Amino acid sequence: MRMATGTWFAPVRAWSSTQSRWESDSEALVRGGFGGYIRRTNPTRHNMKHLYTLVFAMLTVSFAFAQAPVREYAGRDITARPAEGQHVDYTREIIYTNDFSDCSGLTFVNAYDEGYTDYIDGINWECTTAGPTGPYAIVGITSTTADNGYVMVDSDLFGAEENYAASWTENCWFSIDDPVDLTGHPFVTVEFENYYRCWDNTADIERCYLEISLDGVNWPNPETLEVEEGYVVVADDTVAARYEVFPTYERGDESSNPYVARFDIGDVAGDESSVYFRWRWVGQWGYAWMVDDFVVFDTPANDVRIAEYTSFTDFLTTGLWEAQVWPESQVPALDLAVAVTGLGTAVQPNTTLSVAVNGSDADGGTSTGLDIAYGQTDTLRVLGWEAPGQGTYTFDYTVASDSTDEYPADNVAQQAIEVVEYQYGRDNGQFIGATPADGTVDFIAGVPYDAVNDMTVYGIDVAVMDASDVGAEVVCHLFDWVEWNNGGGQYDGLLTTSEEVQLEADFLNSGDGEVSWYTFALEEPYEVAAGEAVMACFEHLGGDNVQIGTSNAQYAQTVFIYGPFGTGSAYDWYYTTNCPMVRLNLDPNATTTMSVDNVAGEGFELGRAYPNPATGNTRVDFTLDAAADVTFEVTSLTGAIVRRMDLGVQPPGIQRAVLDLQGLTAGMYTYTIVVDGARATRKLVIK
Repeated sequence: MRMATGTWFAPVRAWSSTQSRWESDSEALVRGGFGGYIRRTNPTRHNMKHLYTLVFAMLTVSFAFAQAPVREYAGRDITARPAEGQHVDYTREIIYTNDFSDCSGLTFVNAYDEGYTDYIDGINWECTTAGPTGPYAIVGITSTTADNGYVMVDSDLFGAEENYAASWTENCWFSIDDPVDLTGHPFVTVEFENYYRCWDNTADIERCYLEISLDGVNWPNPETLEVEEGYVVVADDTVAARYEVFPTYERGDESSNPYVARFDIGDVAGDESSVYFRWRWVGQWGYAWMVDDFVVFDTPANDVRIAEYTSFTDFLTTGLWEAQVWPESQVPALDLAVAVTGLGTAVQPNTTLSVAVNGSDADGGTSTGLDIAYGQTDTLRVLGWEAPGQGTYTFDYTVASDSTDEYPADNVAQQAIEVVEYQYGRDNGQFIGATPADGTVDFIAGVPYDAVNDMTVYGIDVAVMDASDVGAEVVCHLFDWVEWNNGGGQYDGLLTTSEEVQLEADFLNSGDGEVSWYTFALEEPYEVAAGEAVMACFEHLGGDNVQIGTSNAQYAQTVFIYGPFGTGSAYDWYYTTNCPMVRLNLDPNATTTMSVDNVAGEGFELGRAYPNPATGNTRVDFTLDAAADVTFEVTSLTGAIVRRMDLGVQPPGIQRAVLDLQGLTAGMYTYTIVVDGARATRKLVIK
């Protein structure tokens, strides 16, 4: 039996994207294998004052057990990723079409059968009208001519039937047997309808390609994955002949049904007399990919589209993390940015970005115009938009030029933010999964935040899932971003922490409806200067099951998790592609959601250590009902007693002990009081 899973990570020493609707662990299967977490590196970040340097190399690791994202059972409702472009009728010169109703003109190939023995045999494309039939089948494609057939690779069915092994990678393709003559057509575009859902691309192994050959023999090397490696030779030139259909897709991402993929192939195929096409799948027990209604036509003269980059903070330029929920005191003037690509053969003059806010053009703005040439990609920006106050703000982006765009469906995009009083969140409040997959392990989930202005952090809010055990002990921490990023240890940069609390059932989340936020008040409020950054962290020390919600996709190396997620269950910091639902709380009146009590034993109570985290020493209060012999022990997570203090017989009442921590390495420990042989234990962090 496969075990239940949660979020898929990638390790650090430091955009999934969306999983469809939430499902409980009991409804999920685990997949191990190639991929998993990508170890954190230190990315260079140029945002305000916190600059840091690339130090650690990225490492891809493997898993053999529950480190995979949540799958969905067949028949579950799913929410599709917003369409990146829908087919619309416009004037065009059709050169070739194929609705895949007749598969006698197609060839189906598995890489293993062609001598590429690093790949698993047995899986291949097929013609069908029935759609996927695996245990986690997505629906069939709703393409224009779906009723007369389409082509599909059903990775989900293959993986289930063949008892998926972590060591295999699937690699198969289908091609159209007859070439297309493009003589006299120097500018050529292809378009096809398709439907795809990504299982997980964290390890960069799940790919969907269109590839081209000019003789039906020499194709891009099927052992390579990058677009830049997929070339063929044209005359004296080496030309890219590989097009990735979903280059930005990560765990759980799903296309619209159908999604119209569109590529300009003039560089490789323009004016060529024999052009062959094939569609290739690479992955490891994915869902399915379906292809239909292929069209080749002359590239229009006038066409621009929004490319793969939209950002309301212009993140790739400013480095300002995209918060979905901003506290009013921290929301900056936003630079609203989109990348645009010229697909028309003519220069698109005065191409501009217009932004409407909540449907109002007057509340948005228009960018400076740029002339966008054929094949050119540039970024358009509406600079310095300011939120007038609290509320929800939806940004509708529209790109246009002085020419009439012949394919306007891909000229629009949308983003939204919320401005509130005190909460600061990079998640969007929508559950798409839970982390970690195995909630019994000890882990820390961390989300960094910019201090746009001076701010005081009073607490940390976390969306804890109802698969968590009631009574499990958890704690929150606040880290200094620069010190954490420049360090290498579990607690580098630790600033302050909350009290340990025991989870209560009334505040857990099923994944449906409004989020129930656990608030963890910090032991002391922490002031963060404008231009600095901190990381809000939630920690579970293992044993009981604890999981927290995950939400919208994030850029790589911008949200993190610590735990045993490396090869051989190695502990380290890793980055994850979906946002752990961990927020800052700036409310001066923030209080811990649940009560914080002393740990009681027979005839005594053990109080909390202060300070905690501690350096050098910490003091602990305890209460005795009667005179008793008292000993304190400090124990590492390996179980070794690293300090022991015998206090002898102590009188009844409230007492205080000062624990000497000199010489102990930074990390997590426990402290235990032994009262006439009875014991009680709490957690202690040494920094």
